[in-house]
Amino acid sequence: MAGDTESLVSVAFLMTFASITPALISGAVADRLKFSVWMLFVPVWLVLVYSPVTYWVYSGWHHGNGALDFVGVTAIHVNAGVAALAFVLVLGKRKGWPTEATPPHTCP
Repeated sequence: MAGDTESLVSVAFLMTFASITPALISGAVADRLKFSVWMLFVPVWLVLVYSPVTYWVYSGWHHGNGALDFVGVTAIHVNAGVAALAFVLVLGKRKGWPTEATPPHTCP
């Protein structure tokens, strides 16, 4: 029974980061991307990019290759940063930037 609890805690821990990491990318693509494209991108990116990198980090694969990772910096922050940079390079500047200011998105 202790093994089941340990597995559940591990899954909850990793799923928390899997849900937070796309949120880091979303700041870079705000006002540049349709929401439907974002909804398609997130699961594809999680499976093809985030999951393998997270496996390398948390399985200890990279330790044997001389890399150190403290608290999942590679799996979360570097992974999200590189994805956000790639998105920005592909999508380009926001429409109207820098001549037009985007109005704040507040509720009335």
